[in-house]
Amino acid sequence: MATETVADCETEGWYYLHENGDLIWKRFRPEQDSGFVKRIWPCDTTQRGNGWIILIESLVAGASVSRVAELAQKWGCDAHDLINFMVRHEAIAEHQKGVRMFLEHILRVDPDKWFDWLGATPNGEQPDFSTMPTGA
Repeated sequence: MATETVADCETEGWYYLHENGDLIWKRFRPEQDSGFVKRIWPCDTTQRGNGWIILIESLVAGASVSRVAELAQKWGCDAHDLINFMVRHEAIAEHQKGVRMFLEHILRVDPDKWFDWLGATPNGEQPDFSTMPTGA
């Protein structure tokens, strides 16, 4: 598959957020100035964090929760993996909001309880997943 380099990212395709809330894959870059494209993300499947960025930024931008949940399941994006993402990526405001939305709407966990649980983990140690708050 041909790739395009975008900001240190080997782009294999693109996800775009349609105005109807659907998150759609395209092999070629969609036209951003078309009336139905709200946002575009390059997709590099060799960079695990790239998938997380697509999921959490699209939630903030109004993507369908069911579509984000479908992709999260397909990509294996769960609470364990979320911690790895958070360790490796800078916490910008949009990502913080998206992580909270992911916890609440995809994992169905109270974000405050989850962050309290994670914060109780001593620095340098793995969290005790057996005590992690679970969804409703």
